[in-house]
Amino acid sequence: MKSNYRYKIVVSLFLFFTGLITLFQNCSNKNFTAQDSIDSSSLSEANSNVPMDCTVGSETVRENDSKIFYLSSSVPSGSTCQYENRVCTKGYFTGSYQYTSCSVSGPTSCLFNGATVAHGAAVTAFERSTSLYGQPCVQQQRICNNGALSGSYNYASCTPSGPASCLFNGFNIPNGVIVTAFRTSTVPYGTSCVQQSRGCNNGTLSGTYAYASCTVAGPASCLFNGVTIPHGSTTVAYKYEHRITTISCNLNSNKETRMCINGTLSGSFAYSSCDQY
Repeated sequence: MKSNYRYKIVVSLFLFFTGLITLFQNCSNKNFTAQDSIDSSSLSEANSNVPMDCTVGSETVRENDSKIFYLSSSVPSGSTCQYENRVCTKGYFTGSYQYTSCSVSGPTSCLFNGATVAHGAAVTAFERSTSLYGQPCVQQQRICNNGALSGSYNYASCTPSGPASCLFNGFNIPNGVIVTAFRTSTVPYGTSCVQQSRGCNNGTLSGTYAYASCTVAGPASCLFNGVTIPHGSTTVAYKYEHRITTISCNLNSNKETRMCINGTLSGSFAYSSCDQY
């Protein structure tokens, strides 16, 4: 543009000096007449009216013509290109906008769980990745609007949960299964184990008994004078340890048979032997 402008200045100067030379050739002296002044003014006016066009790329805009320029070459979706009409004046455009064209960008897509959702499209989202047993998956429609996704749910899928199992004595009890539990792990000999049925319902076990098995204890033995007498066994006991009269130790009144019943020894005689001298 500057080269074009310089060219126009040179042409104007050439025309100006050519007019001066012609004027001096027609003069008989150095004093100008009124007619000479008129001719000089006409020459200056003619020089000022020399057209000086403007150039934009490969396009030439004639002087005093106008062209639309834009503030930016592109604007986001939903925005409007700002423009101004710039007039070519003496080889330069008025105004300040720089771009000869402007485009409006298309709407932006959205990203949801690694997948692209097109502008205006909807996607089904879920509140949780799994639902509680017996409850439905809660979902939400999220719509993409120029890069912004409506709604707030974050999961692309939801799996209904099955019922929870129960824990009993270190074992998992499936939902709906009933187990037999006992009040104690052992009971004394001659008594019975007390039991209870406990059912698993989605992680909750009915009942309160805590033992998975119960054992009835065996009968207790007895101790007689340092000797162990098994349950159900008998031993002979004597009333006296030494014979104190001529009466024999083996008289029925001086001895008895004692039986051990679950830790209890029948009878009362205290000696396990009797001297016969």
